[in-house]
Amino acid sequence: MKYSLLTLLVAISFVYSNDKADEIYKKFDNTSHGLTECSAYFAITSKAVGQDKKLKKRLLSYYELSNNLSLLYAEKANRDIKMASKVVLSRYEMTLDFMTKEINNDLSNISILTNKYQKNCVDLISKSSNSIQAKNIGFLQNQKYVCINQGMLINGKLETTMSEEEALQYPIRFLIDNNMLKTDAGLSLPLADKENQIYKDDDTVVTIAVNDNKRMMLFAEKLMNYVPTIYFCQETENWTLSKEPN
Repeated sequence: MKYSLLTLLVAISFVYSNDKADEIYKKFDNTSHGLTECSAYFAITSKAVGQDKKLKKRLLSYYELSNNLSLLYAEKANRDIKMASKVVLSRYEMTLDFMTKEINNDLSNISILTNKYQKNCVDLISKSSNSIQAKNIGFLQNQKYVCINQGMLINGKLETTMSEEEALQYPIRFLIDNNMLKTDAGLSLPLADKENQIYKDDDTVVTIAVNDNKRMMLFAEKLMNYVPTIYFCQETENWTLSKEPN
């Protein structure tokens, strides 16, 4: 039986309430909006520096970075890439028009925008970039992970199957090496579906994904009639259950 990324996200929806998800999406959307304002600001200021090529290049790099981050956060706010692109472009055009009017379409008045946006934008870009790198890095090759049981997905509902103490006592630890998912208990699963990050053999199916900056694993095996168990995962250097994967 094949469990897709969609199945995993359905399971996650039972872990987090709709209100909590809406709160997270709103936060991402606000960040995207702020970064769009910054990309418009840096686009305008890059035109105001005249022949200073070095400064112009730096400003354009800020423009590109803020624009890319804005699109990334717009996607994280529960949109597909096509809709995220439309939203960011629309906001960018409106903001660019507003800022142009704010300086009376005269670049000699650029200090009005600099005073209002520069410091906040540099801080926002730095904070957003660091957040993305720290929290949304996915599953890296040869990095060890420890995954804690959250319960089984039974009839579309997440059911707790062990106490918190038991879940911490019996985690799954794994790493990915050359498209093989290997656990410290000796299980070795080949990559079967790269797009949906599914690893499987005749008896076991594992799907891994990142959702709302949380690393997730869906584990299903023939012995349990392929009823999936949901795990939260995080990086670790601690292998203690039995042996290192070969």
